[in-house]
Amino acid sequence: MRKKVILCLSLFVLAGVCSLAQTRVITGQVTDNNGKALTGATISIKNTKAFVLANTDGNYSLTVPDAARVLVVSYVGMLPKEVSIGKQTQINVNLQPINADLSEVVMVGYGTVKKSDLTGAVDRLTAQELTMENPTNILQALQGKLAGVNVTQNDGAPGAGLSIRIRGSNSVLGGTEPLYVIDGVPFNNSSSGATPSSLGEDEKQTMNAMAFINPNDIETIDILKDASATAIYGSRGANGVVLITTKKGRSGKDKVEFFSNFAISEVTKTLKMLEPMKYAEYTNLAYANANKYEGTNYSVPYPDPSLLKDDHTNWQDAIFRTSLSQQYGVSVSGGSDAGNHALSLNYLKQQGTIINSDYRKIGLGLNLNRNLGKMFRMGTSTNISSSLSNGVKTGTDKSDAASAGVIRSALTYPPTIGDEEGYSNTGEGYFITNPVIYARDVLNKLSGISIFSSNYAEVSFLRNFKFRQNLGFNYGSYTRDQYYPRTVF
Repeated sequence: MRKKVILCLSLFVLAGVCSLAQTRVITGQVTDNNGKALTGATISIKNTKAFVLANTDGNYSLTVPDAARVLVVSYVGMLPKEVSIGKQTQINVNLQPINADLSEVVMVGYGTVKKSDLTGAVDRLTAQELTMENPTNILQALQGKLAGVNVTQNDGAPGAGLSIRIRGSNSVLGGTEPLYVIDGVPFNNSSSGATPSSLGEDEKQTMNAMAFINPNDIETIDILKDASATAIYGSRGANGVVLITTKKGRSGKDKVEFFSNFAISEVTKTLKMLEPMKYAEYTNLAYANANKYEGTNYSVPYPDPSLLKDDHTNWQDAIFRTSLSQQYGVSVSGGSDAGNHALSLNYLKQQGTIINSDYRKIGLGLNLNRNLGKMFRMGTSTNISSSLSNGVKTGTDKSDAASAGVIRSALTYPPTIGDEEGYSNTGEGYFITNPVIYARDVLNKLSGISIFSSNYAEVSFLRNFKFRQNLGFNYGSYTRDQYYPRTVF
């Protein structure tokens, strides 16, 4: 028996020694390429949350498990570095600085300049950065990507307009939209300017004036944010300038590209409402209190609320849905010594999260450049799009229920009433329309056609001298069709 006790104690001691051997301490120093200590550098174990910060001398000490394989060392302005641990207990790390590409050419409105020679506040987004999140329009592609550039959506309807502000609002009474310049030609329009009038301001679903450009057709977007924009474009550039350069064909064999994108949207949270039976009980109580304290003689509207026990009507569930968005595009591009070409076709269909709301757009883009001998060059960048939006009134700017949108109807319409009962049965009594009928029967259709063409002719007289003449054409036609049938209160 004594031998068994001693054996068990030995096993416990060995287990403790083994558990202590499962971790080890790694020390070292973090420096830059000149040997200067990097105070505050982060040293972490890859794929874990364990980390330490280097002290004022760049030294660190980190306890790591035996299973750890890689250290990750990072510092602001330096390239992060991964180091294999192996059996080492001391690891010194040397970090290299991040070298900005100062040879990159940036558009500044009056021409191009190397980034190293640039003095104004200019931000740039490349094609890869723009299409990283599969946006449906270029303003959506700008959201959250540039400092000082605020992009907000005017409403949640599919295809709705967006507003962009560069470094805040520069006007109290005037507009705050920047000037758009597409392939050298100014585009004078905005989401508010492209939106036709409606019966009421609270049902004025906006149009996105920049929706005619497919984000996949854009090469770069440069944004001028300081006084240089005003110096180049005058008062039109007071709110900033957005310079858009579309893709051109590259020399070589023709390249055919196809892309598709699918997305699902849904309302993540709805308000908790009364069940029909509870609603009936509280309504009866309100009528009973009126009879008791105000001397009225009302009859309770629901003599037996228990009959609604198995009814689970919820108007939010009736109007909200899981919506599908689908986008397709195909492009053909190429080039030779004679010039280059790029042709694209895209289609977008986006459902709204409210029934009977959607947005459809089809667009065509052409970028053609031809060399006419050694001196002459001409080209065109043309975009044509047709859009159709079926909207549902969601907001209200009045206090009376008759002007309420479908969201307010879903929150206030009695859950004790079936969804197919029309105005003649319930409109007068509740002064509000059934939300399903509202979304189904009210017509609010917004259609538009956009054509934008940027054309140029260029003559090269000398090696460093060119004369270029731009000619632009912009056409937009937007129509709203509205109708309120008798089924709507």
